[in-house]
Amino acid sequence: MSTYLTEGTIAAQLTAIQNTFPEVEIGSYPFVRDGKLGTSLVARHEDAALLARVKVRLIEMIIGFGGVVAEDF
Repeated sequence: MSTYLTEGTIAAQLTAIQNTFPEVEIGSYPFVRDGKLGTSLVARHEDAALLARVKVRLIEMIIGFGGVVAEDF
C-alpha cells in the first residue's frame, strides 16, 4: 500500500508496529510522484491472518496521521 505521508512522519509509529509484530518483515520505501513525496509500505509473512492484522494496523496508522491509503497509485 502507499500513502502521500513521508517516512519521517510515520517512522515512530511504524517502528511501534514492527515491534508489535517482529516476525513480520515490514519495509517502507519513499517515492516522489507528481512532485509529491510519499511512502510505499510492504509487509511479508507466510501467515495470511497475521498479515491481515498488520495491514489493519498500517491503515489505522495512515488514517491517524490524516493520510489516504492507496493499494496502488
